[in-house]
Amino acid sequence: MKILVTGGAGFIGASICRHILNEKNFKLTIADRLDFDFPNELKKNKNNFHLIKTDLSKLSNIHSKISKGYFDYIINLASLTHIPTCILFPDFAYTSNTILLLNILSCMPSKTKLINFSTSSTYAPENHKHDEKKSKLKPIDFYGWTKKHGEDLTNFFSSRKNLKILNIRLANAAGQGETNTKLLAAIITQLKSRIVKLGNLSPRRDFIHVDDIAWVIKELIKRNYFRNFKNVDYLNLGTGHKPISVKEIYNKIANLYPLKIKLKISNERKRKIDRELLAPDTKKLFKILPDFKPKKIDDWLPDLVSNPKLRVSKKIQKIVNKKYGKFSKKIPAY
Repeated sequence: MKILVTGGAGFIGASICRHILNEKNFKLTIADRLDFDFPNELKKNKNNFHLIKTDLSKLSNIHSKISKGYFDYIINLASLTHIPTCILFPDFAYTSNTILLLNILSCMPSKTKLINFSTSSTYAPENHKHDEKKSKLKPIDFYGWTKKHGEDLTNFFSSRKNLKILNIRLANAAGQGETNTKLLAAIITQLKSRIVKLGNLSPRRDFIHVDDIAWVIKELIKRNYFRNFKNVDYLNLGTGHKPISVKEIYNKIANLYPLKIKLKISNERKRKIDRELLAPDTKKLFKILPDFKPKKIDDWLPDLVSNPKLRVSKKIQKIVNKKYGKFSKKIPAY
């Protein structure tokens, strides 16, 4: 089974690729812009997959290969997920997230199945967990809108070309090897200074470990979930555990860190628009995969604090500096 993972060298992508490589019947191709270089754990298996360095928002030979039906599955993870970057450079975000997906869809044949990573940020704010069928879609940030427009494109092309597409509405990914200074990485990178600056403390999120994400995706393919729907389907991917607040996460990390640290509220880090709860309802997920046993935050947080293996890179800043010149701005933390 030939599988293309776009963004396979990224944070979530690397974990998914590791799981795919453990399957004897899967043949892996990775297409990535390499914004964060290439993860060491995949370098060890470099003879077991094909790597294509490319910007998928621009048409190239890989799109020709897709159009000829070479791949059985495409797992699309290639996107710009750092919200401050999306806000500062919306055209860059839209090109990286939405136009990139458009290029894949426009050349996909009906024999190829697509697992497209969207986000739970496509949902409108609610005071309860978001349901695939009942919850309204209305993102509150530009990143969410790029993903919402991507979902719209999957609906358009699936009906025109008889494609089968599964949109994954993902909770907050966590684990070792983070590539962006989102919340967990932002806290961890400040630990050495003994002072951690944070913005809003009350928002609650569902954090799912990247290995759990990878297990779900691998099982959906192995169990041929696509036979259960006609064109487009949506699936929330989270843990189902109780959402945790920013303050609770900070307290857990502070208790794990061997030195005493201090919390300071930073107005610069406060989001002008934020939602108190972002947590997908996972009833459908557990119905499909009743043997799914996602880790709880206390299962993986100690390893993350002791050895985060951060892969935060300055390449994105260099890309926007080159693209925008004197109009570019310094990308802030989460």
